[in-house]
Amino acid sequence: MEQSTKAIYPSSTSSRTSVSLLQRPINCVLFHNVRPVLIASGASGMVQLFRVRLSEEGNFLQSVRFSNFPVTSMGMLTGGCSIMCGSIRQEYLMKYDLEEGAVMQLRLPKCIPNQNIGRFAISKDGSLLAMIARNAQVYVLSSSSMELVKTLSAPTDLASVQFFPGSNNEIWALTERGEVIIWNLNGYQHLLRDEGAVRGTKIRLSIDGNTIACGSNTGIVNLYDVADVRNSTEPKPRVVVPNLLTSCDSIAFTHDSQAMAFSSNVKKNQIKLLHIASSTVFKNFPKRHEKMPNIECVEFSPHSAFLAIGCGNGQLILERMNYYEDY
Repeated sequence: MEQSTKAIYPSSTSSRTSVSLLQRPINCVLFHNVRPVLIASGASGMVQLFRVRLSEEGNFLQSVRFSNFPVTSMGMLTGGCSIMCGSIRQEYLMKYDLEEGAVMQLRLPKCIPNQNIGRFAISKDGSLLAMIARNAQVYVLSSSSMELVKTLSAPTDLASVQFFPGSNNEIWALTERGEVIIWNLNGYQHLLRDEGAVRGTKIRLSIDGNTIACGSNTGIVNLYDVADVRNSTEPKPRVVVPNLLTSCDSIAFTHDSQAMAFSSNVKKNQIKLLHIASSTVFKNFPKRHEKMPNIECVEFSPHSAFLAIGCGNGQLILERMNYYEDY
């Protein structure tokens, strides 16, 4: 079905809501996979849950605070009943049961050297966790038992990691040198170069598994067809997006892979929205008269009706995407 780029553009400013949280920056935003709930966490170690709607009052649901634990990674576990939080300051994870309000500390198995668990990804089914480790390694762990499942090695330090959508057997990673690595837990490995990358910063795969976006410290985001990436060591980008002025820190796709949001936390107003099929970046998002803070993270709701934006000043922004009807 064909859509115009105008149709996907966010609604007017009246359909935006924001709240200032008692933490700055907001490092992670996550939508619940079933319920209309937005979860935000950040430098204060607080995890806060909000009801998703465009009213600016009465949306707060619950919160928990982890002592000396600035949250830098967050993911949802099987069934959406619990979330996992990691910090670059601590050598353990915090598991938060959303229904019971219970908190559990999870430590690495003894076979793994002590180190922080500040950057990780969780598989779609919530069963596995892949953490970026020291010495250019990735440890794949059982999210329930914390048992070590696999150790993966890269040629240089890693910047970003993600499970392939719908799979708990394939992991994609971006090195700081701009190399993309595909690992199969059965032993297969494929390595390629992100064209023009000086230093890789962020990797993100579209939910349909057909597109991969690679962000770099120059602000350029390259989009590739996954089929091309699998079959070549030097694939050519399908789309090159040069619109950010500074390093790309966060990327998110809509559920149908029609649009992509991407941002940088180095300067204010550095967030863009791309219509992928037409390679068009919306010039009026954000609107010219608007001054958005430094942006740390972006994420779409499960069916893309909302875009969450976490900011360095503690502001949490919720944009209504008028083309999409469902949460």
